[in-house]
Amino acid sequence: MNDTAANFSQDNGFNRFKDFHAGHFLRDVLREEGRSVAWLAERTGRDVAFIVDLFEQPNMDAELFVRMGMPMDPPFMQKVHESIFGKEAGAR
Repeated sequence: MNDTAANFSQDNGFNRFKDFHAGHFLRDVLREEGRSVAWLAERTGRDVAFIVDLFEQPNMDAELFVRMGMPMDPPFMQKVHESIFGKEAGAR
């Protein structure tokens, strides 16, 4: 590993990604906003079963993850950042 990669790994919380469960995160944000699975399915053009299955996926394509988060409240990506790096990092 080169110095740049090592610094990123140590300084920016790269290893925290291994603990990030994308499906659970989407589910939790949806609940936090008081939205239903049917609401998200309707706004993303997917069926309810697809959304429910997605909640169990620890990893997913970044484009799919962002598309699922787009209908949610605007600070969705800020919530993602804070979940991985901590709230202090989000205040920068």
